[in-house]
Amino acid sequence: MKKLILILAALALMACFSGYTKADTPMWTDRQHELHDLANMARDLGLPEDNPIIVEAKRLWMQEAEDLRIVAKVVRNEAGYCTDRHQQLVAQVVLNRVASPLFPDNVKDVVNAPGQYNPIYTRNLPTWDTADKETQRAFVNALAAMNGEVDCPADVLFQSEFPRLGKGNYETITVDTGWFRSTTYFNYG
Repeated sequence: MKKLILILAALALMACFSGYTKADTPMWTDRQHELHDLANMARDLGLPEDNPIIVEAKRLWMQEAEDLRIVAKVVRNEAGYCTDRHQQLVAQVVLNRVASPLFPDNVKDVVNAPGQYNPIYTRNLPTWDTADKETQRAFVNALAAMNGEVDCPADVLFQSEFPRLGKGNYETITVDTGWFRSTTYFNYG
């Protein structure tokens, strides 16, 4: 409890002590920025690296980084050449599932759930590759979802090629490349 109180107090104060800008690290989620600020503030207060605040901030930062890579891989593989909106909705469905009591409470388990996404998406995670524009775009769209920037209700829990899955349709997106046509339904849970 004491650790939690210290972390919350540090989060409340960290906006005053931030020594860098988000522009310096464009592929971090907002949460990663907050955790980075928290650890740096603890360091500025003279706390050692093995202090529970710094250790927990590092652990959570790494978990957030892994979640971003997993969501980006899901986006890249499920909607790689689709519109930004399509990619953002794919990412948001994963995150909506994490927040829903109907699904596991973490990104890796949501993606690995039987009959959902391909479990391979949680292995061989992509890194930030400036040479691959589609991977880059998948990261940017996953990041938008993780930062709460995607306009999508929290109860949109399904993405499929089946229009009647769930409790009704939120949005339908059709992709037609000239050689391939696909329709994806984003449905309420």
